[in-house]
Amino acid sequence: MRTAALLRPLFVVAFVLCAASCDRDAAEVKADARPWTPGMNTPPPAAEPPQDSWIAIESAEGRFTQKFPRAPKTERAMVPTAIGEIPQTTIAAEVEGAYYAATFADYPASLVAQTTPEAQLDGARDGSVANVGGKLVSERHITLEGFPGRELTVSVHAEGQSIEMLQRLYVVKERLYQQIVVYPVGQTPEAARFFDGFTLAR
Repeated sequence: MRTAALLRPLFVVAFVLCAASCDRDAAEVKADARPWTPGMNTPPPAAEPPQDSWIAIESAEGRFTQKFPRAPKTERAMVPTAIGEIPQTTIAAEVEGAYYAATFADYPASLVAQTTPEAQLDGARDGSVANVGGKLVSERHITLEGFPGRELTVSVHAEGQSIEMLQRLYVVKERLYQQIVVYPVGQTPEAARFFDGFTLAR
């Protein structure tokens, strides 16, 4: 009730101002009765939609495009696996304490022919969790343009800090793609936007 009582005088003032100005506006309209011409009373152009501040990085070698919240850096290294070392390319950026990365690595065709994509994903999942000394919290089967994948949530405790790692893995023929978002627990990274920003080259 107190709020309504405070607002009532504003309605009264608005009505008085309108009543006092309506006659004046009508007189001004009569005095300014100019013929209509094109362009008169044209509304201003609609504001352009905000530009996407994320940067689309196209990897010709990796045959994919990934959007990042800022310009990333590219690193190449030999990484240990159950079949020996293989070359892996990592494109990554760090923003406000959150780490965003897209990686790809090619496995020998002869080895891929002896296994299945699901078995490869199982191995990639187990290796990823073991490499960070983490605990698998959740796992979900996903696909990308018909290729099989997994979405993982991994909990990590390092140097007294609780960290969460969100990861998507895809097997595309002989290639393993990974999307990784790592951040301190309590922070809210734009993981969904990052994951949705990945597309394979046509």
